[in-house]
Amino acid sequence: MPEPQVLRKWLQSKKREAAGQTLRQFLPNAHPSFQIDTHKHENTAEIVFHEGIKVFTILVEMHLEHALASFIENDILDRALPVKEENLDNVLEVDEAQRFARLQWDYLAYSITKGTYQRKLAPERILPYLEQVGLGGGGYSSVYKVLIHPAHQNIRSGTTEKGLCLVRKEIRYFNAGVTRKDESELLFLLGSLKHPNIVELLAAYMQDGVPNLLFEPADMDLDQFLRNENRIPAFEDNATVYKAAYGLSSGLRYLHFFQPRPRRASGDPNPLMHGLHQDIKPRNILVRGKEFILADFGLSRLKPDGDDSKTVWKDATFEYGAPECRDPITLAQRKIGRASDIWSLGCIFSEIMIYLQAGHRGVSEFRGNRLVDGVYGKTRCFHDGTRLLPQILPSLAPSSKDSYTEAASHWSKLMELMFKQEADTRPNSKTVESSMAVVVLKALLGILITTFETCGSILSQKAGNNIFNTKLKLEKDCLQAWAWVLGLVTLHGTTQVSSQNILTTFQANFDALNSAVQNSTTSYDFSDSSDNRDFIVSVLHQCNDTLYSHLSEGDKISADGMFKVLSTLNMLPCNPASSADGVSPLMGSRYDEPTTVAAMRYMSLLYSRHPGSISASPKLDRSLIEEDPHSLEKDGHDLDIRPQIHWYRYGYRDEERKEVLIEWKHYGIMWMKSTDSEEFEQNGEIMFDRVQELVTLLRQSKPKQFRVLECLGAFHHPGHHQFGLVYSFPDNESTPIRLDYLLKGGRSSRPRPHMGQKLALARALTASVQSLHISGWLHKDINAYNILFFTPSRSKGDVDYAKPYLVGFQQSRQDAYIDGPDPKGKPTPYTEGPDPNQRLPQYQHPIYRAGNTSFRREFDYYSLGLVLLEIGTWESLSQVFNKFPTATSSELRALYVNICDKQILERMGPTYHEATTACLQSDTQLVGEEGRVSVLVTEHWGVWFLDGQLLILSTKA
Repeated sequence: MPEPQVLRKWLQSKKREAAGQTLRQFLPNAHPSFQIDTHKHENTAEIVFHEGIKVFTILVEMHLEHALASFIENDILDRALPVKEENLDNVLEVDEAQRFARLQWDYLAYSITKGTYQRKLAPERILPYLEQVGLGGGGYSSVYKVLIHPAHQNIRSGTTEKGLCLVRKEIRYFNAGVTRKDESELLFLLGSLKHPNIVELLAAYMQDGVPNLLFEPADMDLDQFLRNENRIPAFEDNATVYKAAYGLSSGLRYLHFFQPRPRRASGDPNPLMHGLHQDIKPRNILVRGKEFILADFGLSRLKPDGDDSKTVWKDATFEYGAPECRDPITLAQRKIGRASDIWSLGCIFSEIMIYLQAGHRGVSEFRGNRLVDGVYGKTRCFHDGTRLLPQILPSLAPSSKDSYTEAASHWSKLMELMFKQEADTRPNSKTVESSMAVVVLKALLGILITTFETCGSILSQKAGNNIFNTKLKLEKDCLQAWAWVLGLVTLHGTTQVSSQNILTTFQANFDALNSAVQNSTTSYDFSDSSDNRDFIVSVLHQCNDTLYSHLSEGDKISADGMFKVLSTLNMLPCNPASSADGVSPLMGSRYDEPTTVAAMRYMSLLYSRHPGSISASPKLDRSLIEEDPHSLEKDGHDLDIRPQIHWYRYGYRDEERKEVLIEWKHYGIMWMKSTDSEEFEQNGEIMFDRVQELVTLLRQSKPKQFRVLECLGAFHHPGHHQFGLVYSFPDNESTPIRLDYLLKGGRSSRPRPHMGQKLALARALTASVQSLHISGWLHKDINAYNILFFTPSRSKGDVDYAKPYLVGFQQSRQDAYIDGPDPKGKPTPYTEGPDPNQRLPQYQHPIYRAGNTSFRREFDYYSLGLVLLEIGTWESLSQVFNKFPTATSSELRALYVNICDKQILERMGPTYHEATTACLQSDTQLVGEEGRVSVLVTEHWGVWFLDGQLLILSTKA
């Protein structure tokens, strides 16, 4: 064991003075090493180390090392501290016991604990404050900045070695009827649900009868903020100040209409409570980060709903107080209610607005102008004792017309209401909060529109591109339609009242608008002006997408109507003919990307110009088609099992309807983005004609081996940039099911098909592909997901594998080479290449997926080969996709061929194996002139390619 004097010296070096407590010290960490060279060495060391380090060090400091054994024998160890003096009689002399009782507190420094109780501390308890600096205070309290030793707090982990900096409020004076824990209990209650604009009480304790409250430090208070000569960096733009002012209104609403936490997680809510602050002034509002925080709740009270919410004014702020606080002649205190807080908040708002318009000098002048002679001397209130000073409202009028004018005007009108002389005519805090939300959104909306108008003007002059102007204008129309539906703007003399509370989505809308503002005002070094244009449009488009996603269904409909009005009025004149579904082709949808609006309108015009009486390709009325909400209920709405079923009404009676399936054929992304190209109209007509001709193909009489559903017709859905192809069921009492679902083990109770059923399925599919190709069409999306079976609706009967239906014609087009090269030099049909959004791209041929060539029949054969492979193994190829997620298309094909060689040959025989292999290798072994198949593949099952044509798969005699 080290010499006692060495330990004593070491202990003294480790002690720290407790800031704010004269001549008091504490030992943050007392862990001295020791050795006791006696027969009780091991046990004593263990006891001291685990139970008595503090007692041991106290005894060492007192030169009483010899008493250690007595302390252990009497079980006076660390857990017994603080020990009373009389309990030391058996181990120490009287004077030694007195000294031990005093010295022990050096080793019992209080640990600041975050919680919801105000702790009562013994007068002797040392507080772990390393530094303390006075920050000021008032008649009721003193405020200090304190540095807490990191080992004596649990408020924040990972603090620096220097400690944790907090603010300590020491309450010295109490009004009549106020207890020493009222403010802490109120703040603990308010903090139970945490509001970002209500100061959070971290911990509280009482010592010597004085309550102490601990808070996070702030950057400054609002009075200091308003006196700042320069804007602090966090509040450089007005919109941030508006948002912070909104936060104050939100915090006040939280206090005025406080809903306590339910007693139980699933229980009924506690009764509503009404709070009153009573002392709202700039010095009682903190500035932290980008927030204004309501603080100093020393005079605040919460009362149950139903009780009289009014209370006698307690000599709080008079400068920012309401006229009803006291009698102007007798100065007698009057009863006040929550409306007095509204007046005070209006005073705060007015000074903030003056600061935004004229800076700190403007605030100083505004305060000086309020200095008037009262009955008992000069006052600087906002009223003359009865009514608002006449110079207040004129000072709040927007000083100039800029991006914030609309927001400032709305804010000024709100303050006019908050300054009403009669308290009961002022808006409540809920109304103020909603109005401030409008102010904030108006501010962001104004700066966003101004910025984009400026950028658009500059860039359009440089590029001279009308298409860019159209895109930008449509996005602005979209933004204004959204603003109109929320009541933020007036358009064409109308103002909309939203069906939802603006506060419901305020934060999400603020984030979207603020992000767009920040992105649009950031300088970018683009090498090409087209990059600038695309960036500007994309920023606004992304903002609109987010804003509209938060609208209610009713508001979406209203905004859609206004967008159509705006886009119609702002576009060049077009053919006013209406489309068959009743939607004007001149009117777009707010959900549309601006690059697609022209495409949508052009396709609508084509649709309206074609007569609807062509029986081969009838145009259907979209209003007669409705989704069956119960079609997927039993499957948990799983479209992997079966497609969504719709009803098509062909008569006016309820029973005159039939079940149908709908396939959506999109315009084409590349085409929609090429509205300014020379080929736009030509390619648009090609795609439009393709829809008409596809309907004709699938509607006309077909050979029975061509197993496709009957197409009833098509309708145009301009809002979604697509056509709907409507197919009837083969039997109204049947239900579709996908081959992909069966391959993955769906309907596990259903037996796996035997070889004969597999062969029948393979023949039927191959025959359908053959029929499609003979008709001069390419499918382009053959996979197990696009193969359906129809089973009786009211039974779990077996699947008839000989009767599959090939669906999924969304990507289909005419074959460019069906009749050989056109002698007149007619260009090949327009195509956009592989669809990036295709559900199962793994079924596509590796060459086509590379995007270097147009689709041809061999690529359909490859997809068919994969389906034949799945049928033979009766397993989904998704297992291969998922097992090798990084494999290239060519590597996957090699895996498929390997599976075919190892499993198909054994399970299905050599002829099926040859047929499947032929399809999988359709572009390697079978390529002739101009990439066309010309070599006979196999005759065993009648599968062969002749001049590119896949002939029927059937057993030969």
